[in-house]
Amino acid sequence: MANIPRIVCAALFFWIAFSVKFQNTGSQGHLYLIILALYWFGFALGYTMSQIVPINFVTLMGVLSALIFSVALAGANPNMNSVRDKPRSQQIFWDISGPRWALEAFYVNSIVYYQNVPSGAYAGQPYQNVIAGLSAVGYDINNYLLDIKGMFWDGVGWSLLALLIMLITSRDRKL
Repeated sequence: MANIPRIVCAALFFWIAFSVKFQNTGSQGHLYLIILALYWFGFALGYTMSQIVPINFVTLMGVLSALIFSVALAGANPNMNSVRDKPRSQQIFWDISGPRWALEAFYVNSIVYYQNVPSGAYAGQPYQNVIAGLSAVGYDINNYLLDIKGMFWDGVGWSLLALLIMLITSRDRKL
């Protein structure tokens, strides 16, 4: 609870820097929410890693776990269509990955702009077939809120796991 202001501020500062350098076609509010939810997940995963490994390996384990979640379990390669072909027992690894949810939310937030002509004489008319691109990678244009909820609940789950490990191992009394 004490880190919630830190998470909000860190996400805000990253969002500002990202918005200055990145041409975003999606909603700025939605972009901030994606970044905030991803920070929430990242902090929770960090808490868990700090309970599992010795203090002198926490930094290394944090980098390793971030790479695993961001590269192997983000749903880009393999894409989510390929992941859904795997047995349910393997799909769980992508379900507990915050970057998997963030990637879809970011893609959906960016692509919605191209669904219809935004202004002018043809405003509201179909602009590009964004559904084909979404289907190719296994995303759904209506999943933005599901993705945010996925990151939030993943963060809650990792935080609870960290708390459980701390209580079981009495790690709160160790230095």
